[in-house]
Amino acid sequence: MDGLLKITTRWVFNITLPALIIMVFFSKFIMSLFGTEFVEQGSPILIILALAHFVNCVTGGVAYTLIMTGKQKIEFLNTVMMVITNIVLNYLLIPKYGGLGAAVASGIAFSSVNLIRLFEVYYLYRIHPYNMNYFPELVAAGMSIIILYLLGQINLLSG
Repeated sequence: MDGLLKITTRWVFNITLPALIIMVFFSKFIMSLFGTEFVEQGSPILIILALAHFVNCVTGGVAYTLIMTGKQKIEFLNTVMMVITNIVLNYLLIPKYGGLGAAVASGIAFSSVNLIRLFEVYYLYRIHPYNMNYFPELVAAGMSIIILYLLGQINLLSG
């Protein structure tokens, strides 16, 4: 089970990391495809939700691991906690921040519960989806982020 969790998480990580980088650095362009009125408010929302779903992806199939190993009750409680957290945070944040508040609320709810699931799987089974094989991908991603950031700064200075 440990090997399967590591392999599947690494595959998902390798697929979703480039998508995350694209959504973060090109969020305004992506939102402009839906109309110019969506760029200013939609861009930060896209970034927040992309980050939250990336956390969901890189925590691997920990929810499925809990279910497959007979811990359905724990997973049910995790899901209930996520729903309640999302509702409470939406209630608190949407009136003041609108769509951005909804994105932050959902991002916090999804990310926190997925990190809790990751801890639960490690606590129960002493397995986790990470190893040093992620290092080359992280270095490449870091270099890409630096290059994209610098290109953005050059573009800001010249335009």
